[in-house]
Parts: sequence; C-alpha cells; structure tokens
Amino acid sequence: METLNYTPREVYNILIVDDRPENVFSLESMLADDGMHFFKAFSGNDALKIAYKENLSLILLDVQMPEMDGFETAELLKANNKTKNIPIIFVTAINKETKYILRGLDEGAVDYLFKPLDTQITRAKVAVLLKFYQQKKLLEEQSVQLKQKNDIITRENKRSEELLLNILPAAVAEELKQKGETEARQFDKVTVMFTDFVDFTGITEKLSPKELVAQIHLCFTAIDIIVEHYGLEKIKTIGDAYLAVCGMPNEDPEHAKKVILASMEILSFMQERRKILGDEPGLKDIRIGIHSGGVVAGIVGVKKFVYDIWGDTVNTAARMEQHSEPGKINISQATYDLVKSDFNCVHRGKIKAKNKGEIDMYFVES
Repeated sequence: METLNYTPREVYNILIVDDRPENVFSLESMLADDGMHFFKAFSGNDALKIAYKENLSLILLDVQMPEMDGFETAELLKANNKTKNIPIIFVTAINKETKYILRGLDEGAVDYLFKPLDTQITRAKVAVLLKFYQQKKLLEEQSVQLKQKNDIITRENKRSEELLLNILPAAVAEELKQKGETEARQFDKVTVMFTDFVDFTGITEKLSPKELVAQIHLCFTAIDIIVEHYGLEKIKTIGDAYLAVCGMPNEDPEHAKKVILASMEILSFMQERRKILGDEPGLKDIRIGIHSGGVVAGIVGVKKFVYDIWGDTVNTAARMEQHSEPGKINISQATYDLVKSDFNCVHRGKIKAKNKGEIDMYFVES
C-alpha cells in the first residue's frame, strides 16, 4: 500500500462517521498507516460523544445519516469550544451541486470526498489535512512558548522598574531609562530632614543583632510610609540616620511645611512605640533636624549606584539634627522663615554648630 506523504510527529486521532459500518471499515482500511489511530461512529450522536471526549486530529463525516445528518453534526461540532477547530472532510454520495458544497463549507467543512471514493484522492486529501493539522499544532505550541517568554519578560521588566523606583525618584528613573544616564541638577528651594535614634549605641548592646535589625526595619518602614504620604523623597539611610528631602525632583512651594508635618507624624509614631515598649530595651526616641535651602542632586557610581544630594543645606540639616533633643524637631532660621505662620515655634537662640559657627535654631511645638 502506498504510504501517505506526511511526517508523523505524533499519533493522529481520526474519527470516521457513517451510519453504514461497511463504509466505516472500508475507509479505515483505505487510510490505515503508521501514526494513525481511528475512532468509529455510526451516528451523529455517537460522533459528538467521541469528539467531546477525545483529542481528534481530523473528522471524516458522512453527510446522509438518519436522525442527525452530517450538516447538523458539523454545526454542533463547530459550536463547541473543544471541537470547533477540528478539520472536517465531508464524505457524501450526494451529487456535486454547488448548493450542497456551499452548505457543507458553511457548516465548517474544509473539503469534500465524493463516493465512490478514489483511494489516491482520499489519501492525498487526508495527508494534506494532517500536514495542516501538524503545522497548526506547531504554530500553537510556538505561540504558547512565545507568550510564556513575553510574560516572563514583562514580569522581569516590571520587577526591574519597581526596583529602580525603589532606588530613584520616578522622574530620574524615567530619564535613566530614556537616556541611559542622568544629569546632576541644582534645586534652589528644598527642605532637608535628618532623623537619628537616641542612644542607638547603648541600645545595640542590649538587643540581639536579629532584634536590632527587626526594630530598625519596623521604624524605617513606618518612616518610609509617612515620608511618601507627605510627598517627601527618601534619599538614604546611614546606619540609624534617615535622610529625606522635599521640593525635588519636582518643585513644591510647601516643601518646608510638608517636611514638618511628616516630622510631627514620625514623632507621634515614636511616642506610640515608647508606650508599647515600656521598660523593654529598644528604639523609643528620635531627634529630627530640618534646614531649607539649595542642593545639588544626582546619581553617583555605576555599581550599586545611589541618588544622593550634596551642599551646605545638607550639612546644616545634619547639624540641626545633632543639636536637637529627644522627641523634638529642630529647625533653622531659613526653615522658620518659611513656616512661622503655620506652626508654633520656640526660638532657642544662637547655638554653636561644628564648622558652622553660631546658628539660630527653633523647636517646633506640637
């Protein structure tokens, strides 16, 4: 027997449907070849049951059958999600009038075989359909693989973007993505905040490393949330110190006010911690220092790079924190001038600060 001209990659499940068993077995014998598995049905209803259950590669469907003819069977097959894409070849003794052929194509047939069947034509048409099925399956598999790869790329891009936004302000991250680099910028109207835990060195001696890190993480996480809520930009943490700024990279006319509001909420959080911890050792008190002015901001390094700020404003804010007191917000004259109408502030007089000389300082009263 002549071998069908296709390259088997899998077992092809072929359903032959005819109400006359002799026609079914004749067609099976005509097509029998390696790589083929035949299912046989002798009515439209039997055909539907098999098709809904098995994974079929091709259906050879007789048109003239009692109870449910081939056209009706094909219509139901095409209406079902599992079977709608299975190629169907109609097998019929009906004459070749155009109206019958068109009806079969409307019902989803991809080809016709006319009785009496010619062996070569039958085998050739089946071979073509199986090649089509094989290529279609391959394309579907490739499409699934491509979608999976695209999904992985999308997830990785999202993760990379989230990591980038954890390191950089959104505007700076976007500039880095677009240009591959960022330019340092001068910001003339910002407010810088430094915080520092009171007696941190002594506390480290009373807590295990795990307990210490857990408490630092809890406190800094709370400060992160507060800082973000008020529109401040976290710059970095240095040991137990926390540095944030408002007014950059986007200008904000209320930069000083927002920093003080955030600082007051940070103090409230620490007050709650003191109540919870009681006499237990831990991070309970914090000092906050604030100064307003201009800074230069940019990315430093090419490995584990950071977005940082520099300038006299940063140094002065650090001095404000160093000369603050537990549970207090210490601000400079420059910041006081910006917020004096919004908050009750107490002048502390001129206080000598390292490398800065005497500076007017104020405590913000809650």
